[in-house]
Amino acid sequence: NAADLFGSGTVNVVLGASLLLGQDTDLHDNTVNLNGGYFRADSGYTGGQVNGYGYLRGLLGGPIAVEVGTMRFEADSTIQDTGSLDVTSTGVLDMASRALTNAGQVTVQDGGTLDMMGTTVSHQGAGATTIQDGGTVNINYSGSSSRTSTINGAITNDGTINLHRYSYYGSVGNLTYNAADLFGSGTINVAQDARLLLSQDTNLHDNTMNLNGGRFRADAGYTGGQVNGYGYLRGLLGGPIVVEGGTMRFEADSTIQDTGSLDVTNTGALDTTSHSLTNAGRLTVQNGGTVSNTGTINNAGIVVNNGTMNNVGMFNNLGRYQGTGAFVGLLDSGFGSIAPGNSVGTMTVAGNFLLSDAGLLDIEIGGFDPGEYDLLDITGSASFLDGGTIALSFLSGYDIAGDIGDGESSSLMFLEAGDGIDGFFSTVSYDFLGTPSGFVYDVYQQDNGLWFSATNTRTGPGPEPVPAPGAALLTALGATLVGCIRRRFA
Repeated sequence: NAADLFGSGTVNVVLGASLLLGQDTDLHDNTVNLNGGYFRADSGYTGGQVNGYGYLRGLLGGPIAVEVGTMRFEADSTIQDTGSLDVTSTGVLDMASRALTNAGQVTVQDGGTLDMMGTTVSHQGAGATTIQDGGTVNINYSGSSSRTSTINGAITNDGTINLHRYSYYGSVGNLTYNAADLFGSGTINVAQDARLLLSQDTNLHDNTMNLNGGRFRADAGYTGGQVNGYGYLRGLLGGPIVVEGGTMRFEADSTIQDTGSLDVTNTGALDTTSHSLTNAGRLTVQNGGTVSNTGTINNAGIVVNNGTMNNVGMFNNLGRYQGTGAFVGLLDSGFGSIAPGNSVGTMTVAGNFLLSDAGLLDIEIGGFDPGEYDLLDITGSASFLDGGTIALSFLSGYDIAGDIGDGESSSLMFLEAGDGIDGFFSTVSYDFLGTPSGFVYDVYQQDNGLWFSATNTRTGPGPEPVPAPGAALLTALGATLVGCIRRRFA
């Protein structure tokens, strides 16, 4: 019970013994070695150093090092702005269900472990918690009971954070993270049914989160970092998400923000589970990936489907839908665009296709041989009764004169509908973009296909073709030919 313990000696506290500082005490250059003992600084501790393992509590304003064994908090405690707590080597800091206020420095070094179980860590002032490469933080359950730990204030993770599950009872360790940033480039592993909740708009920076059947909730927003694996999603998703294996499900209506992307690849599957998904960013379905939409997908961004999209629910397209994959169900262009291929390629619709009045069918041509132009392959019917626009353009660098000589013609089928085509005589507009003059261009229906043809009107040597008129003029020309079975432009 004094303000100072002068000197530079050693204080050894054996198993079960207790050193209690009865007032705010400066230990100066003394070293306290806990060998399973208790260090109680209810009124404050500054100076000196505490090493070893045992029990802590109070206002900790000097350095504490946990090098071997386990150090536990026996009461809610504070690391003051002059204090530090360093978990290193094979040391373990077990915070149990205590609350720690950190106004100083907490560092989990290579080999060190920090265990949380219903723990709350709050940061004040310049307080910082750093998990270095090789350091580990475990978010634990309590026997058969699930527990939620909370971190208030930003931390830096260059190591590993594990959210655990007890397979026998199914109990889990959940983590609520309440800060605008989670700095670092470490790893976060979320076990089956465990939950990481971002309670405010959070940038995960270069951290990678692996969902192993876990739940990722970003109700207030998520940017930066990357989320991999399978499990459950919800919220405002503004960073990359990769579904590599298993099934990722939405457990609430969610949004892929304009900065976000969701990539379903390998054998991964995405299931909207009757919820709505608004895509303002990029949704990509790679070859082998599957999206099952039993709710509503509102696409205001880009959907690239090179796999399979099973559409039992609603697909409202306000953006761009493209790719070489299969769309199962009714594909409605809506107010957006439908673009077969990723440059040129074949898009499959296992169902019906509708070009809406404000919709666009975007066809690219790089030649007249199969595989050199876009094809929309529809097993059902194709309807153009509402109008809309069909835009046909040549790929950059393609020279049609190299394929079609003077006085010659070539044609290609860019749409085929197994159950027929309705409304070819409707008010469909046509844009011919980047097509050179000196040719007559034609769009016509033959049986269940829509065809594009080009005729070279030149009969011999002459000047090089000049650029085609603008899209607006060509659209106007198309409107004057409504009702013709062939739509011809020179």
